[in-house]
Amino acid sequence: MPRELLKVLVARWRQWRGGTINQRIFRAALTVFFMTGVVTLGYVLRELIIAGWFGTGDDVDAFLIAFLIPWTTLNIMSGAFSGSVIPSLIRIKEHEGEDAAQRFSAQVVALSAVVLLAGTLALATAGPWLLKLFGSGFGPEKLALTRSLFYTLLPVLFLGGMGKMLAGLLNAEERFAAPAIVPVIGPLTAVAAVVAGGGRWGIFALAFGTTCGYFLEFLAVGFASKQYGLRAFPRWSGMDGATRRVAGEYGYLMMAILLQNAVVVTDQALAASLGSGSVAALNYGSKLIGSLMGLGVSALDATLPYFSILAGTGDRRSTQHTLRTYSALALAATIPVTVVLGLFSEPIIRFVFQRGVFTAEDTWLVAGVQSYWALQLPFFALMALGFRALSALGRNSTLTRITLFIAIVNGILAYFLASYMSVAGIALATSISYATGMMLTYVVIRMMSAERSVKQGVER
Repeated sequence: MPRELLKVLVARWRQWRGGTINQRIFRAALTVFFMTGVVTLGYVLRELIIAGWFGTGDDVDAFLIAFLIPWTTLNIMSGAFSGSVIPSLIRIKEHEGEDAAQRFSAQVVALSAVVLLAGTLALATAGPWLLKLFGSGFGPEKLALTRSLFYTLLPVLFLGGMGKMLAGLLNAEERFAAPAIVPVIGPLTAVAAVVAGGGRWGIFALAFGTTCGYFLEFLAVGFASKQYGLRAFPRWSGMDGATRRVAGEYGYLMMAILLQNAVVVTDQALAASLGSGSVAALNYGSKLIGSLMGLGVSALDATLPYFSILAGTGDRRSTQHTLRTYSALALAATIPVTVVLGLFSEPIIRFVFQRGVFTAEDTWLVAGVQSYWALQLPFFALMALGFRALSALGRNSTLTRITLFIAIVNGILAYFLASYMSVAGIALATSISYATGMMLTYVVIRMMSAERSVKQGVER
């Protein structure tokens, strides 16, 4: 009986591996979900170490603002890469063959390296002005500390961008496991640096460990690319049609992600103006939610190559079915988590963070932030899925308009709610802005589907 059951399971597994698009998406998303779960545990460990060593003091505020600028720029540039390159790479591979796809990849690597290097140099020049803007509530000594930490963390932009670019190319080849697990190196390296040197170098141990972690991640994903046979050594052969198309799509997506990250920047800047410890409270309150969002979004990234395949075939019905299926799964996964975090926010924060110099008063403040921040989980998950569908369909300009709307709504609401609810009002404003953005995204997708149905009916 066990042998027969094993044969059935093996047969089902082989059938699933070569199954439909939905089955391949589910397999890829499941792989990324579990791998990213391991990475999330690494980041949770890092936050526990930071909370125990540094609490919510000025050192943490300075580190967070210093890291905010290269981290936000990295998210903008690397996020735009996947949505612009993966659909084009898949089209080239299907219509022109593997060799043409490899040449395109090498060209994209060269272009990405130049863009990331230019971005790093630009931030190095504009850093002092940006730090004064985002740390407007900091005194001279705290601002000087922030500046020193900023230049220690600045290489993260280039190293992280190149690593994520290679990971995106691997995803386009339906290689998801290695790119998903590699980011665990970063938080573990930061933890090791704090434990080994936190007593001597203080917050600089965390900054140095963070930069080293991104360097090691870049080496690891580069090794994985070589093992999988990805010929991604930089090579430039001129701006051909495919590269120009990618550059245009990249511009739209970079603007969209810039606006999306403006929500984070606005929140942090407003928190910095509310007094000492507010930035840290917002960070700790969003940390668990952010980890869950990162876990879900990483799994949803596995849908982009398959949405691109469906978009290339023009199979509208399958595209809609896939979007409905994974929207329902996203709601089923996020709504219970939102309810639990809303009802039990204070005991969760007490269990996770209240130790060392993290006090009961800190727990009360951070729990309020987390309960409001948790409201955004279902809306953000649905919006992220819709954004990937729009990107695969080549509607990145529409995606940019939606993110502009979200950024405006968030800025207005955060300004007014922070006046009445302090840092918790910022979290509530973000949740409301994502809810409105999600509804607008699905209205647009539904309108696009109706337009395509009418067009196909006229053609017949």
